[in-house]
Amino acid sequence: MITLFVRNIPFDINESQFQDFFSKFGELQYALLCKVKGLGDMDKDQPTHKGTGFVKFKTEECGREVLRIQEEMLKLRIKKNKNKNDLAQLQVMQDQLQLNGRDMIILE
Repeated sequence: MITLFVRNIPFDINESQFQDFFSKFGELQYALLCKVKGLGDMDKDQPTHKGTGFVKFKTEECGREVLRIQEEMLKLRIKKNKNKNDLAQLQVMQDQLQLNGRDMIILE
């Protein structure tokens, strides 16, 4: 199984929302945000996580599918002379990997 490292997570997202987002790709073993030590309920204006996290699916295929979607999205973004179909496909992929309007960066 693979563990995915996720960057660019919106700071207004909590761990439950993070888990819900990735569960649409398959059953999770875990989805955890990297917490900021010492913060929490004390300061509501400060983020409680670092904008990064880790995700592990119960099957490797689910993790590979997330990476595949991201790779295809990146290929379409850099492709020159995009046609209407490319733009529509790019929008669908972006919608799958965006959380609160932010494109997450996912690495193995």
